[in-house]
Amino acid sequence: MTMYNVKKKIKELLGLKKNTSAVYKIGQLLDTGDDDGQNYFHSILAAFETFDQQNRDEENKCFSDDVDFIIDCTLSAIEDGKFQNCCAYFYIYRRTEEYTKMLKSSQWLANSNFEELKKCLLRQSHRSFTQTEGLEPNLFIQNKSLLERMNIRQFISQMKVEDDHTLELFFALGKLAFQVSLIIHEEQQHQLKWTELLKMPSRLTVSVLHFIEKYLKYIRAFEQFPFDVEAFIHSVPFGSKSAFPLKTIYHLATQLKLNVKELWFEFLSIFNIRRDLYTTDDIAEFLRYLSCCDDHLFAQYCLNYFTCVSVEKGWEVLILLGEQEVNENILRVVLFDLNKQIEQLFINRFNMLMRIALDRLQKMNEKNRTNFNKLLNTVFDNYVIKRISINCSESEWKLKDLLTIANRFLSDNDFIHQQSSYFLTIVEYLIKACSSNQDHDTSTKIVKLFKVLRKLHESIWQQIDPSQIINDDWLINSVLSMPYSWTNMSPSTYDNICNKNRETNRWILFIWNRLIDLSLIKFKWENTHEILTAFNRWLRQVNHHQYNVENVFTIALITKLFNTAASYLKPLELPDIEHIIDYILHVKQDRSIININAFFNNGRHIIEEIISLRG
Repeated sequence: MTMYNVKKKIKELLGLKKNTSAVYKIGQLLDTGDDDGQNYFHSILAAFETFDQQNRDEENKCFSDDVDFIIDCTLSAIEDGKFQNCCAYFYIYRRTEEYTKMLKSSQWLANSNFEELKKCLLRQSHRSFTQTEGLEPNLFIQNKSLLERMNIRQFISQMKVEDDHTLELFFALGKLAFQVSLIIHEEQQHQLKWTELLKMPSRLTVSVLHFIEKYLKYIRAFEQFPFDVEAFIHSVPFGSKSAFPLKTIYHLATQLKLNVKELWFEFLSIFNIRRDLYTTDDIAEFLRYLSCCDDHLFAQYCLNYFTCVSVEKGWEVLILLGEQEVNENILRVVLFDLNKQIEQLFINRFNMLMRIALDRLQKMNEKNRTNFNKLLNTVFDNYVIKRISINCSESEWKLKDLLTIANRFLSDNDFIHQQSSYFLTIVEYLIKACSSNQDHDTSTKIVKLFKVLRKLHESIWQQIDPSQIINDDWLINSVLSMPYSWTNMSPSTYDNICNKNRETNRWILFIWNRLIDLSLIKFKWENTHEILTAFNRWLRQVNHHQYNVENVFTIALITKLFNTAASYLKPLELPDIEHIIDYILHVKQDRSIININAFFNNGRHIIEEIISLRG
């Protein structure tokens, strides 16, 4: 026996004929079922109108019993699976809700099944939705006022979406809310949006991954109103202390078939706020992905990232991209924005970046290494031009370190040093930096220069011919005046210039010889005797008067000095310069000095006459 027949039999047995014919009509319809579509709903609607009219026309002392009767019959119908016409049941629920407000009886409400009716209605909505993979339930009536009266949104606003069941129910009711909105609001801008729907529940705590996983499972339910970019961005948890992985975002966006350009355009403002929370791996992979989607967006994200994060973090991203199979132009776009920070770095930080890059360079495959080599060459060239050439106040030791890094980079990449403009520029400013202090005398500047050059890695001065790269103009502030700057040089200063061991650094030897040559340009022939005498005396003062084949500095100085002076001397008019003569004679006889004849031009006949006189 159905619920309706049970109720009727009880009424008849008790002789309580107080149920109006209208309420019995509602019971009959619920007992019959809802297979008749819209006609069924209109029958329910007409029955309630009749019931309401009778209640207005006659004093219904059994009104509370009638409402109980309607609730119980509705529960029975829903539990019997008669839910094809969900419009009718949502309508009945709202009508019974109105009746409970009219009764104003807390005792009746406590004893009634009204709350159970709501639970049953939602339970059947969930069951229908999951069993049909979202295709049911549906609202099919077109009456705007009736749809507003059903107030589907209120059910959603009272929800706490925190597990599988409540999430599925949220989707079921959300679908109905979208259907209502399409009918009530003909203009699209006023229709319900996903962002509004997501804000409706009193609490929504499921993860975005779980949310989208469920959405995709029931995606056929939302073909008419798909999840959009605005809702997706709203769903991503940007308020946490750790950033939601970018890789996950674009994978989810792909699954949702979102408009990629629209997504990343809208996401840019959030990215600007959250960029520091992303890992460099995440950023590198994201930029690589974005470069394949849209050049303009890629350029925008590069600008917003590399001009704002630390240069070390940006550099790591650049290297990570260099390790991947990316287009060379992509690397140059990244570098263009990163260079704005690199240009401002002090040398020690720049050197650190280059060391990191050089170490990682060895692990790249040949193709990537070739592309990244070109990029690093650009970085070095730009840095030297912008930082060193324009702001040439760096210390000689920092420049020395920079030169060491440049040499390592060039050696690793099989470049010819002479063709590297930045290598030459560093050498130039290194030499000039050693002579830039106006408070130092010239000999002190030479000491400083040689001290720095002796610290250079031997591969630099062994492999690179200084005559091909060092210009006389770079040495101008280190040239000693003839003769006083030389002869007034203290023993300690001269010892610091000369290496205790035989000097092998050919950069130092080249520069020393050029400094002597440049100094001798201003040799005054009329003071030849005085100059030679002063140098002879100075040799004893600095304790270099005894010839030593290892002392290449003094050998070069005395030989070049004598060779220049010889043009103005006659053998019989030589002053007392025994130490100088002793040097010259030893040089002539010492076969260990290679190409010594190159030292002698004008002085050859003087030396020969001196030898014959002494013989």
